[in-house]
Amino acid sequence: ASFNDTNFNVDGEYPAPYIYPVVHNGYEYSGDTVTFSGATSGSTRFYTSTSPIFAYATPQDAWDDGVQQYHINSPTQGLLNNQLKPALNIYSLIQLIFKTYGYKIKSDFMNTPWMKTLYMYGYFSSELTKFSYKINNIQELPLEGVELIYYGNSSNNSLLDVIVCKLGTGIPCYCLDDIDYGFANMFPYSEYGTIPAGTSGVTINAVYGFDFGFPVNGVPVADISTLKYPPAAVGTVIPYVDGNFVDFSLVIDQNIKQIDLLSSIAKKFNLIFVPDPEVPNQLIIEPFDFYMGTGEIYDWTDKLSWDKGWTVEPALNYVESSLLLTDTEDGDEGNRE
Repeated sequence: ASFNDTNFNVDGEYPAPYIYPVVHNGYEYSGDTVTFSGATSGSTRFYTSTSPIFAYATPQDAWDDGVQQYHINSPTQGLLNNQLKPALNIYSLIQLIFKTYGYKIKSDFMNTPWMKTLYMYGYFSSELTKFSYKINNIQELPLEGVELIYYGNSSNNSLLDVIVCKLGTGIPCYCLDDIDYGFANMFPYSEYGTIPAGTSGVTINAVYGFDFGFPVNGVPVADISTLKYPPAAVGTVIPYVDGNFVDFSLVIDQNIKQIDLLSSIAKKFNLIFVPDPEVPNQLIIEPFDFYMGTGEIYDWTDKLSWDKGWTVEPALNYVESSLLLTDTEDGDEGNRE
């Protein structure tokens, strides 16, 4: 649904926290052939064309007319929706960071279009061209932070996986404590066991088949449909498929720290961060020139020592040099065209 969102609604105060810009991340190859199949069901494609796509009787007619194969305007080989990756809104990220730690922001600059329309791209944990993420760590949580998912089928002589997941997410994890589990057979008795601490679960040979799992010692059981992926080792890349919930804490490269993000934005706009003297836990964030140019004006003429003599010199006389910092011109195909 976010593909159809605009950045600002009419009279809207907040920008979209994320968008899927049409950014070409390259192609995924199988030998010499471009691979368009993958984690996307169906064949949703995004393209632009100088002529209506239905004006071409065949794809060959389109290519003869100048439409490029394997480019975004190809009638049969355009971008699949899982080749589009999300961009995160900087304004929303900064607001979230300070809110998480109990701080508010007072800033005229944060409410300008320059800040609200600034998005962050290329921060991904996975280097694949298609939208995915890399497992950088496996969380270890206490009993109250986990749930169990029973993964398998109810046929006889089938293997049943009892998987430990982070509560409410379907993401496999480890538990800091042993977990007791149970499942009901189709026969009139039940099976119990223990998942050792620090493991992702156990696999059982359900000789008699099973009906459903049930909680033991208060650890809830989630529906099998909520499982995001089977347990996988650190370094495994997990593709996103249609309908998946996107957890941005997994998508973002773990090497990017919050302080790095704030520092880079502060340098880009020459921002200063000042505690508000009147409101506890509120920070004033403004560009240096704006901050220094606002506020009260005080006349210190009466503080001059007239009997000692004095001179007035421009402050620029004491500045050795000036640096003008700008964004580097990009050189991607879109800008060259």
